[in-house]
Amino acid sequence: MKQAFRLAYDGRNFHGFQRQSHLPTIESSLFKSLINLGLCSDVPVDYSAAGRTDSGVSAIAQTVSFEAPIWCTPSAINSKLPSSIRVWASTTVPENFNATLDALNRTYIYYLHASNLDYELLNSSIQLLSGLHDFHNLTPDKQRTKRNITISATPFEDHFVISIESSGFSRELVRRIISLIVEISSKKSPIEKIDRIFSPHPLTGPEGVPPAPAYPLILYDVGYPFKFQCDPKAIDSARDIFETLSKKHLTLSHIFQHIPQFLI
Repeated sequence: MKQAFRLAYDGRNFHGFQRQSHLPTIESSLFKSLINLGLCSDVPVDYSAAGRTDSGVSAIAQTVSFEAPIWCTPSAINSKLPSSIRVWASTTVPENFNATLDALNRTYIYYLHASNLDYELLNSSIQLLSGLHDFHNLTPDKQRTKRNITISATPFEDHFVISIESSGFSRELVRRIISLIVEISSKKSPIEKIDRIFSPHPLTGPEGVPPAPAYPLILYDVGYPFKFQCDPKAIDSARDIFETLSKKHLTLSHIFQHIPQFLI
């Protein structure tokens, strides 16, 4: 039988999702866990994944599929995974299912600190970047650079949560879109730069837009025409691990906020 699984992970200590020789990645950790369970000797049979997140990028709903027996539950896989990777849901899928090709849409969210950002410029840039455009100036890819993208921003405490949705993304596109939004909303570049981005001519030198930092980016959802069944034990495990991480970093944040007061 073939199953699909949802994965959540803290990507900061991994060199991306895709397996690489001699480097820790999410996929290599997943394959190792399946090998230790006796499911395969290398890559699982008929394996596919929804996307390849970059180094440092995290996920809530990365999706993989492969041939797996009924006893291969999220909790079983988690027993062999590092704690920063949790499988939390699964479902049986047709034999011809492909996690990459059958995804209806993908949604990323980016946590953007709101200080020094002009909210009106931020919203204006988001409106201009949304829709069907050729994003060839915001990706190293040379083909399939036309994308229909929906972008929104939601205030959250002292951040904006930027949501970016599309059926698929070119390499580095999400992080370069974020960089461009920051450039414009912090008044480092005029909003007319977006017209230059969409022109057929390539950007040169200082006109280029670098990728935004990876760690605030999360693969939030991958849509399919079916629902996943949550594993309560796996959900509890994931919640405990990530809540512990949250408390740890909240404490660190308070520490770093107080240090400048003692440097006067």
